[in-house]
Amino acid sequence: MKQPYQYISKVEFSGTDDFPNEVVFNPNLNSVIGSRSSGKTALLAYIAFSVDPDETVKTQVEAYKHERAELAGPAAGKTWADVANIKCKVVWGSNEVDQGKVIYIPQNSLYEISEYPDKITQKITPALFRVYPEVETAYGRMESTVNASNETVEKSVGEWFSLAKRVDAIKKKIREIGDKKAIGTERDRLQCEINSIKLAAKLTDEEVSKYQEVTKKLQCMDDRVSAIGYELEQFSSYVVINDASATASTIPSAVQVSIKVRPAETDLPDSTAAKIAKLREAFAQVLKSQIEELLAKGAVEAFAERFQLLTDAETMRTENAGLIKKHQANEKLALVVENHEKQISSLEEIKRQESAYQKLIDDQNTKIVAINKALMIRSKALEDFAEIFCIAERKLDKLTFGIEAEVPDEVADMISVGVNRKRISNYSTHSGDSVDYEKAQSDPGAFLMELHNKHVVLNKSYLPQNVASEILTTTKWV
Repeated sequence: MKQPYQYISKVEFSGTDDFPNEVVFNPNLNSVIGSRSSGKTALLAYIAFSVDPDETVKTQVEAYKHERAELAGPAAGKTWADVANIKCKVVWGSNEVDQGKVIYIPQNSLYEISEYPDKITQKITPALFRVYPEVETAYGRMESTVNASNETVEKSVGEWFSLAKRVDAIKKKIREIGDKKAIGTERDRLQCEINSIKLAAKLTDEEVSKYQEVTKKLQCMDDRVSAIGYELEQFSSYVVINDASATASTIPSAVQVSIKVRPAETDLPDSTAAKIAKLREAFAQVLKSQIEELLAKGAVEAFAERFQLLTDAETMRTENAGLIKKHQANEKLALVVENHEKQISSLEEIKRQESAYQKLIDDQNTKIVAINKALMIRSKALEDFAEIFCIAERKLDKLTFGIEAEVPDEVADMISVGVNRKRISNYSTHSGDSVDYEKAQSDPGAFLMELHNKHVVLNKSYLPQNVASEILTTTKWV
């Protein structure tokens, strides 16, 4: 039994002779009979437009494939602007109704939406949720988890590719330094040459050993001073160092802190959201102050360390001036020792770069773990929702509803648009195939590496990071 506020009692027209001044309906089923072009379609359009003009125009654009919303109207060749003088008033069964609700289905619309299951779902779910509120709650929980998981995937993919660039840069730098084994061989050869020169010059073992020790220490100090120079350059974006007083102060607004909170404040009651916002701002200010303090402290410590190293190096050169002068007199020995120290320095640099390289690889693996975990959580959320939905038989107006989750073919095509589908890869075995997103999601690490190494060829203007995010966040929505 329909309530008075749920049905239309009559429709009143003014400004036109195409319709009666009043068209009366009964509370149940109504049938409009007439020949072609007698106004049946227009009547429904006028009623829908009177109740909800925005939704009516949107529905007509989708059903009739209009290029612009301005072309929509009550009949062929007539836009809503053309009939602005015609007024249609919908009178509901209850005089208390100011704004009712209708479902408008234009000609050909049923065929059109049948091609898009997601649109059918959008039409059904509101009514289903009203009857089964526990399903709506479960769906909201699932949707929130899926969105959060996909955000994690997208963020981790971006960070993985950022790390990949740094990995490539370090690999290039190591190659530029030279082959580790060859450098070690040259270092040993030079040591043998030093021993030979020492014997020929009748220098004592103690003198040569002392000289090598001094030059090695000085080289280490010089290397560290150079490294600190780079560190101070990094600090300079955030702090200003006073050379005279050896103090540092942070640059206003250089440090920015943003704290993201889930659930979002827009999803919560205003009073609770306000309290969370206040907490978030307070913690952000505390964190900002602590970071500024750490930056200033780090800059001062680096500045002090560099000053101390320069002082110690100068003292060492002064204390060993005689020894340095004596050995530098033997030009050949000095050059060989210098070259020998360069090989040692190169090997130490390679060791540092290899350590940094391994750290980046470990960080990349951490991102892959995060992606895998997010995909697992997303899959579990979909499974849990399906289980809750299927606990009981879901009926609506004598129709029984089931649940399934799939990725439509058109979505698979859309996420493959950035990939050169003429080129075969591990994710498209035949020319023209869509990307096998399921295989990519089963092993994200391998997929990201294939993209990064260009084994999966992309079309122009498409970035690996964006393509990877699109494919890995593709979800089998219910």
